[in-house]
Amino acid sequence: MLDRVEAGQRRVLNSLLSTARVNRLVEQETLDGAAAYPAVDFLGDVRKGIWSEVYGDAAPQIDAYRRNLQRAYVETLGDRINGRTATADDARAFFRGELKTLDGDLKAALGKTTDRATRLHIEDIQTQIAHALDPSIKGEGGAAGAARVGTSLDEFDVTIAPDSCWVDNAIRLRNPGGRQ
Repeated sequence: MLDRVEAGQRRVLNSLLSTARVNRLVEQETLDGAAAYPAVDFLGDVRKGIWSEVYGDAAPQIDAYRRNLQRAYVETLGDRINGRTATADDARAFFRGELKTLDGDLKAALGKTTDRATRLHIEDIQTQIAHALDPSIKGEGGAAGAARVGTSLDEFDVTIAPDSCWVDNAIRLRNPGGRQ
């Protein structure tokens, strides 16, 4: 059940946090000035809604459904900053700013929580934010993971054979015998 709800949450987040939506809000603000809904206000409202437990006066206690939503939120923003859907316009700066603001707010909330699951979740999210903000930190599948096992990603041939209409999904070493 958690997985199905999370899939729906991710779809909504992808729509809400799309670069196109943020760019439309920036454009609307440029055209309408103070009458427009600024992109930074929109993103702040989304953050505060998703992390409402952190912004309340009570000690935060976050259930499993909300933890999934919050993880998806951080992953989505991280992907928009340095991932496969990274952007190079105002949206990237706004997304980065939201993660930095959230990180500071999580530090304050961490001191208030008494629930172990919530504490571990917040600590994990802070780690994920650090990874999202620093493109040199990659997971095991990234460039850093390949470097750890002594193989550069440049050594692999992942091209499509020009004489074939089907993608060759095999990954082969370019020079398997010539490695030092």
